[in-house]
Amino acid sequence: MDATNNYWGTTVESVIQDKIYDRSDYSAYGIVYYSPWLTQPAPPIPELATLFLISAGIVIMVARTFFKI
Repeated sequence: MDATNNYWGTTVESVIQDKIYDRSDYSAYGIVYYSPWLTQPAPPIPELATLFLISAGIVIMVARTFFKI
């Protein structure tokens, strides 16, 4: 399983490993790939208050989106 580019609340690899249950814990489980990981939380995803309809090359804005930066 691909769990790369996630923030685990730490940058200490042994602590990250303790949060993951995979083949290293139980041989019937799959392997979880977690490296590289984020060193800080990712920025929040903006709310999708904007909906774009793309049809025949026409884009229609039906609401507003606010992005927090």
